[in-house]
Amino acid sequence: MLPVFTAGAAKITCSCYFVGKRTLSSIQSDELSHFPLNMNKIQIDKESESVTASLFGLGQRKAIYREGVGCTLVVEKSEEEIRSQKMSIPLPLPYDPDTLQWPLGNLIDSAVFQEPKYQTIKEVAAKAFLEKNPTKPVNTRAVIIIHHGHIVAEKYADGYTSKQPQLGWSMTKSFSNALIGILVKEGKLKLTNKGLLPPWKNPKDPRYEITLEHLMNMTSGLQWDESYFSWSPVVEMIYTKADMSSFAASFPLQDNPGKKWKYSSGTTNILFEIIKNATGTDYHLFPYKKLFHKIGMSQTMIELDASGKFVGSSFGWATPRDWARFGLLYLNEGVWEGEQILPKEWVKYSRVPSPQAPNSVYASQFWHIGSDAPSEIPADLYYAHGFEDQRVIIIPSRDLVIVRLGQTHFENFEWNDFISSILVALEK
Repeated sequence: MLPVFTAGAAKITCSCYFVGKRTLSSIQSDELSHFPLNMNKIQIDKESESVTASLFGLGQRKAIYREGVGCTLVVEKSEEEIRSQKMSIPLPLPYDPDTLQWPLGNLIDSAVFQEPKYQTIKEVAAKAFLEKNPTKPVNTRAVIIIHHGHIVAEKYADGYTSKQPQLGWSMTKSFSNALIGILVKEGKLKLTNKGLLPPWKNPKDPRYEITLEHLMNMTSGLQWDESYFSWSPVVEMIYTKADMSSFAASFPLQDNPGKKWKYSSGTTNILFEIIKNATGTDYHLFPYKKLFHKIGMSQTMIELDASGKFVGSSFGWATPRDWARFGLLYLNEGVWEGEQILPKEWVKYSRVPSPQAPNSVYASQFWHIGSDAPSEIPADLYYAHGFEDQRVIIIPSRDLVIVRLGQTHFENFEWNDFISSILVALEK
């Protein structure tokens, strides 16, 4: 496991430093503060834009930064091979977001923001930053609350701003829902498609029967273990493999497709492989041209693995407002300023829980509130969910989007209380 600890330290430091614009001391006090990550020796080379980490002088690993695509671990390929990869990098937006009104731009309607009825909402947002137990901090970094399309509360921890990208970890998975939806709208994919990858195209291969919908719902039947506390497929994929999607797709079937639900980061990376095959040479530009830049997500990025593929399971960066824009797209049924970005009925499909998911907690690369949620929480709530209790929550019945970003390492953020307090405040 030693190389995993050093690889993790190198990757997270590189991304937080070069993409998140954080200081090394901030990264060490938060992301690298726990054993054994806190034992790593970290070296940042600003000239080559790279980070190396080693533990007790052993297991050295390196991550490199490339403008426009973020940080990549140097694994199974040389640094020279990775840096020589040719790809189209998205161009900056043709407009200045600071000159346009929200939601496409960053100018906030101050009249709405200051309405008396929303002052209690701001007080609720502020409580998300309180530390009840300083020895086990929740480390909330950003909260945005959107009601009727307007930002009505917004707050940041010291050292964080509205223009600073933050890592969403598995919230990135929900991007795959949108990108697959766009390809379905364009007629390039169908949820019933089988034989989705070249190794699966032989009808005699049991994996031939896996449909796109099975992958979307995490019911592919592929063998997988999502444990991060042992030597598991997800740890091996994230920290040791150059081509993560091909590694995930190499596993055999454990169950018949569609029979059992199993959460899998490998599954989402397979979805991004399917996106790659469907978009061809447009692959690296596709998320930006067809999704992010269309809805004003100007500071959003999905980082790449060493083979040059998106790590759609885990490595999505976006500013808090960009995460909020993503939630707003779904709140508006896939429509953005009059344009139908996602197929009609796609959002409705995306929030319906999979019958195989326990307590109806999972839909289509989104989580669902589930059947055992407290009665005061609306039953139509669904959300993107990332490591360390980060969420983009969408509640259609309340015309509400809630974004909370942070680094809650020791215990869960008190989501039910937080959501309930927001709902009570809106009723006043």
